[in-house]
Amino acid sequence: MFSTASKDLVLIACAAFFGFYPHSAAALGSAAQEPGLTTKREVIQAGAAHEECFRLESGDQVDYQFESSKALSFNIHYHEGDKVLEPVKLANALYGRNTYKAAVAQAYCLMWANPGKAEAKLQYGFRIQGRSIDALR
Repeated sequence: MFSTASKDLVLIACAAFFGFYPHSAAALGSAAQEPGLTTKREVIQAGAAHEECFRLESGDQVDYQFESSKALSFNIHYHEGDKVLEPVKLANALYGRNTYKAAVAQAYCLMWANPGKAEAKLQYGFRIQGRSIDALR
């Protein structure tokens, strides 16, 4: 059985091997954010979540990146009635960077959940591109 510290090292080693996590957890915040991204920092308590919501029109996109000191669940979701649709979903993520293009006009949320037993330090950035950005001004 692995200890929590051993599990973290295994996750970091695997992620680095596959190119998903180029920084050590100790270097959180040292990664260069892309220009134009709104950058934020949050501490997510064990068992809690953090959301960042915004509206996208069909064809708009959101560029996002994040890194965390602990593995988090991440998704981009929106609501249709009682349904929660998750077009992007990652489990056990220490790092993520991508672009999501909206298929439908909707309020979308970036969401990070901490399933662990210790707090996680999260740094993230995002940028909205398309017609929705005009509505925010």
